[in-house]
Amino acid sequence: MISIYVGSGSFSPPYYNFFSDEKGANQLESIQLEAGETYVFKRLDNATSHPFFISDQGYELASSNLLITSTKSAKTGITGDETITVQLKDKSSPPKQLFYFCTAHESMFAKLPISIADDTAKIEDVYASVDWSSAEVADFNDDSYATIDWS
Repeated sequence: MISIYVGSGSFSPPYYNFFSDEKGANQLESIQLEAGETYVFKRLDNATSHPFFISDQGYELASSNLLITSTKSAKTGITGDETITVQLKDKSSPPKQLFYFCTAHESMFAKLPISIADDTAKIEDVYASVDWSSAEVADFNDDSYATIDWS
C-alpha cells in the first residue's frame, strides 16, 4: 500500500501539492500507478480546507477505470483524517488521465500527471525456439511460477 499525502490546497495552480511522506518533505511531481498496487490518498496534517477528490472522468464525476473506496464521494471530497483508496480496475485498460479537484471550488480542478507501469510481459511479445523435451523445471518461486533452466 502506497500512501500519498495531499496538501491543504490553494486557489492558485497547481491547487494541491502531493507528498510521499506524512511530514510533507518529499513533494511528488507525478504519480506512477502500478497494476495490483493500492494507493491511499490522505490529507497532509489532517487539513480540513478544500475537500479533495480524484477521478479519471472529470470534475465531480465517478471514476470508470479506477476502483475508488472512500467514505466520501466525488461530490463531497475528503478532509481531516478521511482517505481515498485507489486501485486500477483493469490493468489492460488503465486510465489515460487522472483529475484532482476541490469539491467546494470548481475552479480548483487540474490534471494529475500519471504514468502507468507496465511490468507484465505479454507472451505474444516473446519468441523463442525451445526444445521442450530437454527443458527442466528447476523450482517454483513464491508466486507459483516455474523457473526453467534454459541451458
